[in-house]
Amino acid sequence: MTTPTTPLLPSANQSASYNTIPVVSSTNGALAGHIPERSLDIPNPESATLSSLCEHFAISPHRSASETALILVALLRTLKRSRELEEGVKGKSTRNTWEAKERVRGISARLEGLVEEVWEMWLKEGDGEAERVLWDSVAPGRYGRVVDFLPLLSVPASFGSHELIQLSFHTTWGTGLHPFFLIAESLSSVSRLLAWMDSFSTPRLLHLHALVLRIGHLLLAIWLALYPSLMPQWGIPEILWTVFTICTSLELPFHPSLFRLLSLLSLLTGLPYPPRPSTLSFLLLLSSIAVSLIAFHLPLHPSPIHLFVNKTVIATSTRFEYLLSRALIPSVLYFLPIVLTSIVGLALALNGDPWHPYLLLRDAFTSPVSPYETRIACLVAVILAIAGYIWLIEFATVELAARGEQRENEEAQRGFVTAMIDYTYLPGRKRRTGYRMPAPLNVLELLAADIPFWALFAFPHRREQAQEWRITAKAVVWRICVGPVVAALSLLYAWEWVLPRIWRRSRAI
Repeated sequence: MTTPTTPLLPSANQSASYNTIPVVSSTNGALAGHIPERSLDIPNPESATLSSLCEHFAISPHRSASETALILVALLRTLKRSRELEEGVKGKSTRNTWEAKERVRGISARLEGLVEEVWEMWLKEGDGEAERVLWDSVAPGRYGRVVDFLPLLSVPASFGSHELIQLSFHTTWGTGLHPFFLIAESLSSVSRLLAWMDSFSTPRLLHLHALVLRIGHLLLAIWLALYPSLMPQWGIPEILWTVFTICTSLELPFHPSLFRLLSLLSLLTGLPYPPRPSTLSFLLLLSSIAVSLIAFHLPLHPSPIHLFVNKTVIATSTRFEYLLSRALIPSVLYFLPIVLTSIVGLALALNGDPWHPYLLLRDAFTSPVSPYETRIACLVAVILAIAGYIWLIEFATVELAARGEQRENEEAQRGFVTAMIDYTYLPGRKRRTGYRMPAPLNVLELLAADIPFWALFAFPHRREQAQEWRITAKAVVWRICVGPVVAALSLLYAWEWVLPRIWRRSRAI
């Protein structure tokens, strides 16, 4: 297999299309828009073989990773349709329906066998070609890349646990796609510097960048809850929290989240003032803090769980999914009456009613800046945290059966692939690979790139200029706001490459 000699990161002036399949194979999709598309329909899937597929798609025996990925995507599309057909099969009688379902199941089983064979053959391609094709669009339609099929329930679960695909995930998640950005000799030193800066933008570091901004938003909300303004006025923390909340609400259509929704409702219900104690806005603010703290402990990105390598992330997510479905939720439901009673008792105690026996709590916790709603929420959170830790420790010692963990392991794998898609971004591509800049940087992306793009796109004769403007503006915002920060955050993972190098040199001496 030959290594591509052209940059896989097209510039703003380069005509690129990643939605078509060229009849002539190419390691770079830059010229695909000028070549007719190739149909992905597989004739007679019940009798299809690997050789017949190669003959049907006019692929030579010495196929490249891109051509093998083409067969893989075609098989996955056909498998998805057969799964949908199996669910909707209805015959004139029970016997006819059963026979039709068995026939469709036989086709699905045959397709799964072919996909497993092609999958392993595709991943064995050397020089990192499989990782590059994983993110290249090799088929038209909604699911245009191989990686887009992995989160689907119709894809067999054995793919995610395959050793080769785990190795591919490790390469993409931890080191990114920069090994494939081969720079030509004619590029200037500025282009080389920008390509070097892009090499730090691995999906794991982009996730860390989003997690830091999310924690900053949470800390601002906690500051407002602990030290609310005594007067209805806007201070620096209130203004920053409002900016983060507005920018976060723009992500709701793409990434629905209860934390984002509660933060937006807290802002809207408190206008024209920031959230104040003894108001609905303040209650929603406390609820958003609680939801955010709980979400940080779940395998939902951005989360500290995703800061590690793929095997650790998937294993930890599997255990959390298992414990949440079998331990934590039943325990919370079991102790719900006691928790509600404790909330009422703490509210009475901290509010300082004269008939309550715990008057010392009133004197101990009375503060001119911390309202009693915040103290109630903090104490209840401590009680729930202690109870949750006890139950997690109790159930963590139980032997988990492999069959019992299978469903959770599949969900953890699909969740990790979704996170990897969401945090993979290649500056300069016409079509983004799923990454959207986190709040509040998404406003800069919207103002500098998206709004001018749609304004220019309204004029038919300026659509090419609109596309070029969008690519250039996104790259500028990226390299100013994200690239340098991510490069600085990469020092947090220096122990993964600095310490091993020092150890090897010391052993050599």
